[in-house]
This record gives sequence, structure tokens and C-alpha cells, in this order.
Amino acid sequence: MSRRVVILGAGVTGLAAADRLLELGGCEVTVAEAEPTVGGLAATVVRDGIATDLGPHRLHSEIPEVQALLPQLLGDRLLRVRRSSRIYLDGKWLAYPLRVGEVLRVLGAATVARWAAGMAAAKVRRLYKSSAGIPPAHRRTEGQPISFADAMRAAFGGPAFRKVVEPYARKVWRADPATLSAEIARVRLPDQSLGAAFGRALRIGRRRAAGPVREFGYVRRGIGQLCEILADRIRTRGGRILLNSRATALQAAEGQSAASHSLHRLHVVVQQTSGQTALDADVVISTIPLPELGAMLPGAEESVRTAFAQLEYLSLLLVVLVAAKDRLGPDHWLYFPQTPPLATRACEPKNFDSSLAPEGRTALCCEITARGSEPLWALDDSEIAARVEHDLAATGLFEPRDIISRFVLRRNWAYPIYALGFEKTLAAIWPFLAGFPNLITTGRQGLFNHNNIDHALVMGRRAAEAVAASTAPARQWYASLDQFADFRIWD
Repeated sequence: MSRRVVILGAGVTGLAAADRLLELGGCEVTVAEAEPTVGGLAATVVRDGIATDLGPHRLHSEIPEVQALLPQLLGDRLLRVRRSSRIYLDGKWLAYPLRVGEVLRVLGAATVARWAAGMAAAKVRRLYKSSAGIPPAHRRTEGQPISFADAMRAAFGGPAFRKVVEPYARKVWRADPATLSAEIARVRLPDQSLGAAFGRALRIGRRRAAGPVREFGYVRRGIGQLCEILADRIRTRGGRILLNSRATALQAAEGQSAASHSLHRLHVVVQQTSGQTALDADVVISTIPLPELGAMLPGAEESVRTAFAQLEYLSLLLVVLVAAKDRLGPDHWLYFPQTPPLATRACEPKNFDSSLAPEGRTALCCEITARGSEPLWALDDSEIAARVEHDLAATGLFEPRDIISRFVLRRNWAYPIYALGFEKTLAAIWPFLAGFPNLITTGRQGLFNHNNIDHALVMGRRAAEAVAASTAPARQWYASLDQFADFRIWD
């Protein structure tokens, strides 16, 4: 008899899990998605003929499994794109990755000398600590977490940290870098950060060849097509995808205690437009945010409820400016480490794939991060759009008359915030979840793991394989989360 598996969330991870389960066989699979479309943060939105992803997505992976999977899934819809990016600093545009000649010419020899001296001094300190047996700044000492500020200052020196890294961290994470974990630096490859870009430009450090991805994969008609393809495969293989179906509760079936270690069947209560319904499940794979999952589960002690509540995620504001021009420029990514402008980065979708806008039209998708509790998130869409448009016109990207329309997209639960000590918070949650033998959580939101699309695919597939291998996969799953510890983000 086939086991009934319910998957919460139809983002990349949830769809990858469903696809893999149906490939392995032996399961009836239902995916419950709260939104009216699949894709989650990897959806593509179309308005008046203009298509945009939810920020600048691309496909690049160092994982052989994903390198083999993407061409299989996408076929001739997989595009190869040569990257072009710039960074706006001190009112001037520079190519990114940085070029030493341009940095000298645009920012001046005095500024470059200060940064170089600071980076050199930081390197000398690292060498001294290494020879003295003192742990690097990104590692913990006697159980004490190291902050992102400590790690970045030690890596790149005070001047570059204060000028670029600190303001960009405050802008993106909406927090003092001293309150953030150095894990943010670790999961982003050292050669990918803005600070490392300055190090490469100034020829400081041994690794000079690596850096931001110079060529990447993309999907014809938008990154959301990857999720649509996965969804089509799931339906073709007999799986169900329920849209506009938000999970609201997990209940024990047949009078069992929901916290019982002998639990063998669950009711997944979902809210649909027509009312509530319950899905019977032998196993549940969740990809929804951990605080939402925790709120559905009974039996948590106060310390566990507190741990769930302490996990914070950034929300995402996307301002899309539509221009009456065929292109605004050649770039894919545009970075804004300083304020103004309000946006942290922007992308021109048409440069990823020319089919994303009609001839004579283009769009600029501008990303702003926010915490849901701060005034920025509460601003009216028109006010946010007007500010972004004004700020970016001042950079010379376009003339105000070029913009003919604008719209704003909002998404919650976008990026896990690695606050100091977040690992301890997660360590209080995993044993509680392991007490539900046939419930596992995975993905960016489900494992509080800031990752890329290739990682999301792997996390979904590994969850499916764990479920296929066991009727009670939870304990083994939570004991094996280190398998994702080496994931790194390539910008």
C-alpha cells in the first residue's frame, strides 16, 4: 500500500521533494501551497507584459548532482549568460568585480592606500594569531559566538569595513553587524563578499582567481519556469498540487497524541477558498518557516516556544520600475552598499532573457529588505516606489521621464537572520521536532538555512529520500543536518 505524503509549500524545495518521491515510487504525494502559484521566492511575476523574478536569480552550482539535473529538467530552456555587474560607491559607478585601475582612478589613491594599509594590517594580525595558536575570528572561542563585525573587521581591516562592509550589512540585515553571527560570512564564500572584492582589486590575499560568478545559467521566460516544469512533472506522475491551500494545523489521527513517538498518521488541516479541509498523511515534509510550523504543533515546553519565536526572517520589498526604453544598461546585478539609495541591489530582467519584456520596454527590479516590525515595511507602496525611483534617477541609471509605470511586490520570510547565538536557538528546536517521527522540515525557511536554488533542490531531494527509506525518518533526519553545513552561496 502506498504511503500518503503531504508536502507543505510548493517552492523549489517542496517541488523537488515531491518530484523525487514520485521518481522513487511507493508514495501518494500531495503538495499544499498557500499562494495561488507555485515557486515561492523563485516565482516569476508578469504584469502588463513585463516579467520579473523576485530579485536577481541565477543558476550556478558546484554540486555534481545539480549540474546533471538542471539540463535534464530544462533542456533547451537553459540559457547561458555572461555576467555584467556594477557597484555604486561614493556617488560613482564601478565595475564589479572591482578592477584595481578603475578603483584608483575613481576613488583616488589616498582612499585606496588607507584600505590597503588596513587590509595588510589585518592580514598581519591573522598571521600572528595563527602562529600563536589563536583561533581565527570566524571561529568560536570557548563556546562564545563571534560576531559578523568581528570576522569582517579581522578579514578586511578597519577602513574597508567601515566604508563598505558595515554600511552594507546594516542596510541588508537591518541590524548592527555586532549583533549578527559570523556564520553569515562563513556561508558566503570568502571570495564572494564585497570586502573580498576590494581585497582582490588591491591584490591582497592569496586567492585571486576566484570571485563572483562570471557566467551563469538562467531559464528562458524566467526562473519561475523551473518550478512550473517541476510542477508539470509532479502532476504527470500522479501527484497533486493544491494551490490557495494554507496549512493551519497538524492533528493526530485516530485519537493519538500529536506528540506521541508512536504517531503513525496525521491530519493536515488546510484553509482553502472554499473552507477548511483535512489531508490524511502518513508522513509530512514541511518547507514552511519554522515559526509557522512550531505554531501548529502541540506539546512544546515554554523554552521551545520561546526558541521558535526568537527566529527572525527578513521580509522583501521589490519595487519594479517599468521604462519606455529597450534597455537601461548592460548589467544584470547593481549593488548599492551605501544609503541612499534605499535599495540594496537591483537587476534588469531583460538582460537575463530578452523575452521578459517587449521591444521598447524594460524594467528594473529593485530589492529592499525590511523587518516586518519596522516603519519601512509599513510605508505605502506608492511612497516606497517614489523614493526608490527618485534615488535611482539620481545615480544616472535613467531619466525620470523614462519611467512609465511602477509596482511593488512584498514577500515575508525571505531571508533567515543569523543573529548571535542562533545555533543555540535551533539546537533547542530540533529535539522537539524529532519527537514527531513522521514529520521532517527542510529548505531555506524550514531549516533556517540561507541558501541558493541548487541547495534548495538538494534539500528537497534528500528529504524525499529520507522519507522513502523510513516510515519514521525524523530522528535520523535531524541527526544528519550536518550534510548541509558545507553549502556556500555564490553571488
